[in-house]
Amino acid sequence: MELLEKNHEYISDGTYLAFRYFMEHIVPEFLNIGLEQKTKEVFIPINNKEDGVYIGKHYLGKIFYSEFISYIYGLSSYKGFRLPDPRNVINSFNVPFDLRQLIEDYYMELQKEEYPLFSKKEENNLSYSLQELTEAACHNFEENILKDIIANALNDEYEMIDILDVDGTTVISRTLYLNIEIVNDNLILGGFNLGRVDVGAFLSYLSTLPSYIGIDDNYCLISGEYKIIFDLYSLISYYNQKFSR
Repeated sequence: MELLEKNHEYISDGTYLAFRYFMEHIVPEFLNIGLEQKTKEVFIPINNKEDGVYIGKHYLGKIFYSEFISYIYGLSSYKGFRLPDPRNVINSFNVPFDLRQLIEDYYMELQKEEYPLFSKKEENNLSYSLQELTEAACHNFEENILKDIIANALNDEYEMIDILDVDGTTVISRTLYLNIEIVNDNLILGGFNLGRVDVGAFLSYLSTLPSYIGIDDNYCLISGEYKIIFDLYSLISYYNQKFSR
């Protein structure tokens, strides 16, 4: 969200909430229309009037129209012309979207609030530097997330490969694979939201852990995903040494 003057903060917050409402409640209507008509594109009508913004029959209230349009521009499914300055966009037009990508944008937006977020920082992260946020994420990983990742792994909720002894009967180590992805500028590791961080710095931190094996990017060729690899037993040992009383 763009930085706004103090007296516009509440309107700006309302604009973001309007965008969330648009994605969660309005977009599904047009997805159904597109799927029923078997079209590749859907067009969503938007109208900026004196009393507020309308999308079809839905009234979004008095919001920052140009800021709302900037959110639309940020969707990968948007197929219209992107003006350098959203303030110059016309007040009434049919917004074109690629149907398949709009479905992906819809589910991605829903996921934004679904990942558990571990953070002791204030919600308004604008007052913190990226370095501070990254340091907090590293701390929260060890203090909060690591325990849950280990518990999930022991419950077989992640992909793992067992390494057996020479007789092939005893498991001597377990290799743990955790998905890592960026969702709406937040770093997601093993299903846990670490917030907005310096990804390179956070990965460098992970590489210092004695249980760290590396990044397996072979998955990216198949599914577009990257996975961080740990030795599970070493990870458990590290956690016990660091936090056992």
